[in-house]
Amino acid sequence: SYFKSFAPTRNLPTAIIPFLAWVASTRGASSVLNTEEEDLYKYKTTTLNSLGNYFPGHAGAQQMVWAASTGTIGTFTESGERSKEGQVLNSHFPYIKQESNVALIVYYPNWDLEFTGIEGIEVFLYFEASRYDETTTSGNWIFGREEESYVGIRRHCVVDFEEGKYGICQDEKQVWVTIVGHNETHGSFEEFIDTTTKSDFSQDLKGRCIESEIKIDGQKIRIEYCRNMGAIFALILIFVFLSLSCCCCCFVCCRKKRRVWKACVNGTREKANELKNKISRKSSDMNGKPLVDRDADVESPSL
Repeated sequence: SYFKSFAPTRNLPTAIIPFLAWVASTRGASSVLNTEEEDLYKYKTTTLNSLGNYFPGHAGAQQMVWAASTGTIGTFTESGERSKEGQVLNSHFPYIKQESNVALIVYYPNWDLEFTGIEGIEVFLYFEASRYDETTTSGNWIFGREEESYVGIRRHCVVDFEEGKYGICQDEKQVWVTIVGHNETHGSFEEFIDTTTKSDFSQDLKGRCIESEIKIDGQKIRIEYCRNMGAIFALILIFVFLSLSCCCCCFVCCRKKRRVWKACVNGTREKANELKNKISRKSSDMNGKPLVDRDADVESPSL
C-alpha cells in the first residue's frame, strides 16, 4: 500500500529519474541508508567519532554525524530546533575533518534548503554540565571532566544553556571544534585546559566559502568549504535563463515579423494606388473618346 502513492510515476521515462533524484538531493540524499567510513579515536573511556563528508549542507534524517564521550556522558551538536525534541532530524549536516582526538566542524546549509520546506538553521550543542564531575569555561571553550577523561568544545558563539544542556547558535555559517583527552595522555584537567586554550585558531566567514584552521595538541586541521548551490537553485537559474532566452527570441522574431508585415502593408498600398491610378487613366481615356459616333450615317438594312 505504501507504493501506491507512486503509481502515477510508473509511466515516466527512466532517463528522467536521475534528473529528478538530483533535483531532490538536498532534501532526500541523506535519508538513504548506507555504509560510511567513520573516523574513530579511542583511549580507554575517552572516544571521539565522526562522519567527515556525509552530505554536508543537505537536510538530515536520524543520523548522528559526530559525538564525543568521556565514558558515560556524551556531547554533540545537532541542527534544527526540532532536533531538541529527541527526533534527531538535523535541518542540515556539517562538514567535518577529524585528526586523531581533534575534530573541526563546519555548518553551512545548501542554498536551496529553504525551498525544500526545511525550517531552522540554528545549531545547538548538547552538553549536560550537571553530569560531569567538573566543568569550566574559557572564552568560547567549555570543558568537562568525568573521572580521568576530558572533553573540550569550542563553541561558535557564547550563549546561556537552555534547560541546563542546550547552547544554541543562530548564524548561517558556524565553526565548532572538539577535543578529547585523558589523564594518562594529557596530564591533569588543568593541563588539558591550558594546552587547549593555547591553541591557534582562525576562521574567515566572508563570501561564499568558509575557511578555518586550528593548531592544537600537535594536530593541524584546515577546512575550506564552499557550500553547494543546490539542485533546486540550479534548476531555478536554468529556468530563468531559458525564460529570458525565449523572451529574447520572441522579441527578435516579432520584430522581424513586424518589419515583414509593414513591408507587406506598404507593398499592398503601393499596388492599390498603382491600380487606382491605372483605373483613373483608363477612365479618363474613355471619357475623351465616346463609344458611339452620333454624326455618322446609319444605313437602313435592305429589305
